[in-house]
Amino acid sequence: MKNSLISGDSLILLSDGNCRSVLELSKYNDSVETYSMNERNNLIVAECVSIIKTQVNELMKITFNNSFSIKCGIETSLMSTMGFPLNAQELKEGDSVLVFGKTRTLITNIEKIKYNADLFKLTINPYSNFIVVNPKSLNSENKNNIEGIIVGEF
Repeated sequence: MKNSLISGDSLILLSDGNCRSVLELSKYNDSVETYSMNERNNLIVAECVSIIKTQVNELMKITFNNSFSIKCGIETSLMSTMGFPLNAQELKEGDSVLVFGKTRTLITNIEKIKYNADLFKLTINPYSNFIVVNPKSLNSENKNNIEGIIVGEF
């Protein structure tokens, strides 16, 4: 995965259906099973083998049309609806990205923020992507309504 960095407050979808923050997961010494998407857009169980904290001096805050936003590194990839990765610093308002739990979502706002922040790099095997969950989708009693942004590459 090309330097896909994400904020510690991001929630990651685990294979048992639960979600944990990246910061919380970074405190474990063991690998954890998560979900990933393969090149056919099928959900598969994958293994998060490491989470490494790194400091950056600028990041991107990307907001989607469902009011969900993520904070990520400028080189972090999000999957386009066309099936190829889009670099965060190249995104623009109106671009659409793949979403787990529905087909797509539109980007409504992008901010490049310059300040020192801790971001985390997740190493996922066999595919180099993971699902960052929209916390608002967790309010539903039906786990089938969980939605999230696919971060990384196939």
